[in-house]
Amino acid sequence: MLRVKELKRQLFRAEEENQRLKIQLGPSKAGSTGKDSLPDLKSLGIEMNSTLERLIRETPEGIVFTAIESLREAKLTGSIINLGGFLNKAIRAAWRPNGAYQKKVDIEEFNSWWKWAYGKRLVKAATQRDGVHYVLTTEEQWLILEEALRIFPKGT
Repeated sequence: MLRVKELKRQLFRAEEENQRLKIQLGPSKAGSTGKDSLPDLKSLGIEMNSTLERLIRETPEGIVFTAIESLREAKLTGSIINLGGFLNKAIRAAWRPNGAYQKKVDIEEFNSWWKWAYGKRLVKAATQRDGVHYVLTTEEQWLILEEALRIFPKGT
């Protein structure tokens, strides 16, 4: 269990380093981000202007998409006054989502799997300790959630 947590920390640090290097490299040499590959920013409530268009065009695609995910997450809390300004800052600073959006998706996936596994009498309890989810099988064995998902894939 400790090894898994350490690997997750290393992965997080590697992703941060990757983002930092992308920022240092500057605009993508393989071609600029085309408007057709981006989500419809108008549907997010963003009014495009020349500054934002240029920033998006000159920034690597991965950073732009990650910044848009940060914007989507922040919109869930309803705390943004200037959407275009938020996106501009998120792109320039290579912001990443805090994880609330991903956690919501993960919880929904877990709840769906749990109902299925509990109904099949494969598991009978669940808990979370130090950010790691565990489930108790009907054989009284505690498993890390990822292992339980592998052993008991939904629909089998």
